[in-house]
Amino acid sequence: MSVPLGVLSTVSTPSAPVTIPNSELVRGAVDRNTANVKTYGQYCPIARTSELLAERWTPIIVRNLLAGCATFGELLDGAPGISKALLAQRLENLERHGILRKDTTGTGRKRCSYALTEKGRELQAVTDAMGKWGARWLELEPHHVDATYVLWATSKLVDVELVPDDGLVVRFDLDDQPSRPVWL
Repeated sequence: MSVPLGVLSTVSTPSAPVTIPNSELVRGAVDRNTANVKTYGQYCPIARTSELLAERWTPIIVRNLLAGCATFGELLDGAPGISKALLAQRLENLERHGILRKDTTGTGRKRCSYALTEKGRELQAVTDAMGKWGARWLELEPHHVDATYVLWATSKLVDVELVPDDGLVVRFDLDDQPSRPVWL
């Protein structure tokens, strides 16, 4: 099979040269929104999407926004193990790419809120597909079960319209964490 000149580029790797079709190479100016994102250098929708969404914690943050989390604290609670600095970085990146918007309300602990844009809400199908695939093909192991997270996730299923006007507080004392009650 002959390939027209200019259709392939050769890239050297430590092991051997690799030929890549020019249609999969990015040329020209770098978009300011992707300057700090690691790139596959491919014009492929899956590769481009992965550059933004396949970073650790990003799908979890999007899932939590879709579940109704709106504040930094709520997002932090829904992603046990993420540092505050990394959450701030991921939120800034999602905002820069138009996936969410950050609204500043003024004063107090909840001075900022986050909401998905139309572009971000379209990720519901992606997170649903990931969840269905994971439930079908990945084994749940003991280290994947965090009672605090399970309770947090369960609280997101509560229909707040049915909660009494004066509120409702529930305390859970976990056998494996007696000094750390969970409040919902």
